[in-house]
Amino acid sequence: MKVYEGFSVSDGIAYGKAITLCYERKFVRDEISDDEKENEIARFESLLSSYLESERVKVVDKKLESLLNVHIELIDDPYLKNTIKSKILEENKSLEKAIEETFNQICFELNNLESDYMRDRIYDYISIQEEFIRTLTSAKDVEITENKFILFIENLSPKIIDKYKNRLLGIVSTNGGKTSHASLYAKNLQIPYMICDSLDLKELKDENFDCILDCDSEKIFLSPNEDTISCYKNLLKSSQKEFLDTNIVRTRNNRYIRVCSNISSFEEFEVSLKNGTDGCGLFRTEFLYMSDDSPTEEYQFEIFKKLAESTDKPIIIRTFDIGADKKSKFFRLDEEKNPFLGLRGFRIYKEFHKELRKHLRAILRASAFGNLKIMIPMITTLEEILWIKNEILKIKDELKEERVDFDEDIEFGIMIETPASVFLFDILVKEVDFVSIGTNDLVQYMLACDRENSKMQLLYDCYDPSVIRSIHRVVDIAHRNGKRVSMCGNFASELDAVELLILLGIDEFSVTNDVLQKIKKRIKLFDQNNYLDFFENINKFKTGRSVLYYFDNK
Repeated sequence: MKVYEGFSVSDGIAYGKAITLCYERKFVRDEISDDEKENEIARFESLLSSYLESERVKVVDKKLESLLNVHIELIDDPYLKNTIKSKILEENKSLEKAIEETFNQICFELNNLESDYMRDRIYDYISIQEEFIRTLTSAKDVEITENKFILFIENLSPKIIDKYKNRLLGIVSTNGGKTSHASLYAKNLQIPYMICDSLDLKELKDENFDCILDCDSEKIFLSPNEDTISCYKNLLKSSQKEFLDTNIVRTRNNRYIRVCSNISSFEEFEVSLKNGTDGCGLFRTEFLYMSDDSPTEEYQFEIFKKLAESTDKPIIIRTFDIGADKKSKFFRLDEEKNPFLGLRGFRIYKEFHKELRKHLRAILRASAFGNLKIMIPMITTLEEILWIKNEILKIKDELKEERVDFDEDIEFGIMIETPASVFLFDILVKEVDFVSIGTNDLVQYMLACDRENSKMQLLYDCYDPSVIRSIHRVVDIAHRNGKRVSMCGNFASELDAVELLILLGIDEFSVTNDVLQKIKKRIKLFDQNNYLDFFENINKFKTGRSVLYYFDNK
């Protein structure tokens, strides 16, 4: 038995047969003669054509389609294509060498960026380069006969996950980043996934062995012994029995708290339902606008209807939240010096009024088929709420005239993401049925620091007293007005924050699929009697560290 350590991307434990995909890189020459340039360009054009046309995956879910085809979007980049051609024509590089040098340069530039998210795009480019070279050298795909297996691979791509997703028990790669597109896809599908750069895949390629993948303790056991296998089999059985709670859980003080899911597609929601979600606390609709064309009302209606019919549990649909870090091919917004302070969320609705109307009509029509709710992002003023509510009323009147069914009492909510909405909340609360606190942006705006800037990570602190007081203020006002409060930012998915958020009064956690059952377990273990002095201390906390210190000593 050999034991390796890595870092987990997606939590979970898996046991099964290991399959290693390791592609041999054939030697290619670096230089070509002038007479060969035309042929190399022709090979490149043929390669591009095969990827930009034949390789595109078509699925109904446009968000999923965009994720599966992200490599094609990166390939269809004038800079990349022109650089490769230039190296062939001006530097006499072979196509393989031109590809290698171009991708190395792109990865070098990405590695020098401050954003961790952008640096993780390196692994997307590495996967593309590998696919290119495999195609050019006519490397054959490995045929996998195992029904269920743990995949060992050097560079993971969304397309590989999609190819084997119904057979994957887990994944181990030697390269990767936590926010690469492949990592996000594995995480959303709840496939245990770990990155371990100390493995030698060439040694493992022809080996026949079992594996235990423990992403919770970040360990990999190759050819585990009988005692280890027995231990993990018991652990898997007990965890499945203990954690799969399909009911709304309650604390030891009989307070019921919903644990819902943040999702971007129907496929993700299916996973959530299997894992005992209490509903959808945030359905992101941005994926509808990832192509050049405007999604029709009918197309959107069918997606929302499918969601509504899948369950009687509540589903909160957030209207399209485009702008800042959420780019869209359809909404071609002007470049801004400060995009996080510019047109985003609600702020683009008046400019794209026609699209908003189609969007709202589709949601309202689908509300006749299930428990849908509408939530508006990036609200700052009372005028914004009154304007959007008036638009919804107009559409309701239109649907009545057209004799189209919809839920006339569909609930209306807003996201609390700005300091303005926190301090005006005593006024805003009168106009809504519920609110959801988006901590990702609230922390960013409250502390005036870019959450994508790695140099700001020490300042970007969800436990900062200003953030804690803001959450407390919103919950207190909401409850005094009989309104419930959800939290859908990353803070809600932090296991160590569960007790704090319960004490602050959060009624509903909206979390990622991988922690859903773990959050439920923490809620069931919570006892208010252990924190009777919390509200005596809430205004005494001076730093985020002091908040953590309070809970560490309980």
